[in-house]
Amino acid sequence: MTPNFTFDPIRRSLYHAEELLAGYDPADAKTYAESLDFRIMQEYVRAGGAQPDDYLTSLMRSLHDATITQHLANALNGKRVAAIMGGHSLARSNDPGSDYALTAQIAKGLAERGLLVLSGGGPGAMEATHLGALYAGNDAGLGKALDQFTASGVLTLPPDQSKILAPDGAPDFKIVEEYAAWCKPAIEIWKSQGKRGAGISIPTYQYGQEPLSPFAEGIAKYFQNSIREDGLLAVATHGIVYVKGGAGTLQEVFQDAAQNYYHTFPAKQGAGYFSPMVFFGPTWNTDRPVKPLLDSLFAGSAEYKSRVLFTSSVEAVVDFIAGFAPPHANVTIAALARKVWQRVDRRY
Repeated sequence: MTPNFTFDPIRRSLYHAEELLAGYDPADAKTYAESLDFRIMQEYVRAGGAQPDDYLTSLMRSLHDATITQHLANALNGKRVAAIMGGHSLARSNDPGSDYALTAQIAKGLAERGLLVLSGGGPGAMEATHLGALYAGNDAGLGKALDQFTASGVLTLPPDQSKILAPDGAPDFKIVEEYAAWCKPAIEIWKSQGKRGAGISIPTYQYGQEPLSPFAEGIAKYFQNSIREDGLLAVATHGIVYVKGGAGTLQEVFQDAAQNYYHTFPAKQGAGYFSPMVFFGPTWNTDRPVKPLLDSLFAGSAEYKSRVLFTSSVEAVVDFIAGFAPPHANVTIAALARKVWQRVDRRY
């Protein structure tokens, strides 16, 4: 008997927030567990998480991720694409000096300079990325949104988020309600804009316990995190901005450094280039001192000197990324996405 899947293995488009949140009524917190996104996460957990129990589930997930990759390629093709990476735990804040507000300002500035911004699709820095891009050209609107978040009192992630589902997929409704409380002010801000969102987020069900933020225009949600991680870094052809983060952000720093070291992307093998890396804020010189290791790895190469920036200036970040002119203009994002798919191990 062929099982029925909550997800569509052959996607016709990227996801959108209204689709993934369908079934959730912000007036009734418990209905968060009825949203499509939550039900797919339940199915993911029940089937064994990243290592499903049967070949058919593996096959259908692979098909799903392949179609997501193609739709992502189509959405990015012809765009100037930059990404912002940072921690999921950045607290929402209207303090203009907060990491959250500064990340939003960077994204807003990049969007105003014509770049399409990407993120890993979770809360914290990732949410701030799409919030900022949503308010490109609207300083007052962004300030009002940050004030609205602060007034909501829901500033940090729900505790015990990893326990929202038992191994059999049964939800803990206390944590579900905390999720709903987290999502509610974001949904209110998003709906007040009357448009789908800005930028593209690239999350994964491997970290499905992270609440969904609605601010991205398109959502390329994967089952297999290895494709998502490698692909997100690869398609940011105009560079990546690193804001304050933890172990996951550090992993992305050095994965990106490896791609740049070997010129893996975005062109054909042997013809890639070093795309910009920007390290924003003091964290990269204090508790995450990555510069000495990168200095050693790249040994003072001309590319490294010209395409890596450490700064605490929002304006410097935006100018550095927006001013980058890729040395190769003959590679389509669609071809790049196919290359990512081919080189990543697709086994579950």
